[in-house]
Amino acid sequence: NGSQIITMNGEGNVAALELSTGNVRLIGGTDLSFSYAGFPPLPFDDAGACRVNTWRYEKNGIQIQDLVTGETVALPYSAQSDYAFVEAVAVNTEGNLVAIGAAQGGEVWSLDTFQRLAQFEGHTMSGADGWFGTIRFLRFSPHSDLLLSVGYDSTTRLWNARTGQVLRVLQVCCFAEFTPDGRYLVTAGDGVIRLWGIAP
Repeated sequence: NGSQIITMNGEGNVAALELSTGNVRLIGGTDLSFSYAGFPPLPFDDAGACRVNTWRYEKNGIQIQDLVTGETVALPYSAQSDYAFVEAVAVNTEGNLVAIGAAQGGEVWSLDTFQRLAQFEGHTMSGADGWFGTIRFLRFSPHSDLLLSVGYDSTTRLWNARTGQVLRVLQVCCFAEFTPDGRYLVTAGDGVIRLWGIAP
């Protein structure tokens, strides 16, 4: 609603800056040496809560925690190789789908059944000096099953989250986000901000 700015620092502390008063309120945190945070942009849901998710590996799965509610869910996601290392996580507005991005590609899981619904591949792996990566971040549309991925390959892609089908490839990097009503996609790259219409 435009009343606050959410920030996350290098220690994993998440805080809200209230614009009307200038007060800073700590709303969560995570130990980044053991878990990984969904770094900015940090989206808000319809109720005005900032959806900040972290994840950590536990034996043969990952645990995803919502720093706003404290709720934790466990998925039997196998991360037995470097290519399966989780780079990005997104949870949809309804809280029943989670997208996981890794170097080997992405997966969408149901949080109702804890089953994998779809896989998506298309981003090209990039890297140098011992580092590699594929997906910078993921976002769900706030009002549909549209999934957004921004890759290290300088492309932004739109997917059908339930089938894994790629719907659009945009040659733009390195920021993208849906507007709160889900009608537009905003991208920034090459010094240009673009607004893309989303079909209903």
